[in-house]
Amino acid sequence: MDTEETRWNAQIESLTLERDQLEEQVRKLASNVSNTTSSYDSKDLAEEVKILTSSLEEEKAKTAEATKEIQKLKSQLKIGFDSLQAEQKSVELLEAQVAQLKEVVFKLSGVKTWRGTS
Repeated sequence: MDTEETRWNAQIESLTLERDQLEEQVRKLASNVSNTTSSYDSKDLAEEVKILTSSLEEEKAKTAEATKEIQKLKSQLKIGFDSLQAEQKSVELLEAQVAQLKEVVFKLSGVKTWRGTS
């Protein structure tokens, strides 16, 4: 599970980094809109704003998708951890049952000392 956990964490980190980069690109695009207003006439400016707005929306969609993927991976990771904890409890219960069975065998055998493996 450690390898799988490491893989999930790496993927979450990668998607978080991608989301952060997309958010930075969105900020740059928004900054470009304000910086270009002085160098274009109104017709060119309107077209540039349209292009930048479209790019901004695309980047927002990518960011939202990356965020959804991160949440999905976190959910899957939690399910994996919960499953691992349940398995650990099952193992502990089985170990306790084995210990009880050893005690019963010891008592039934009439042997003075138990030399089983633990």
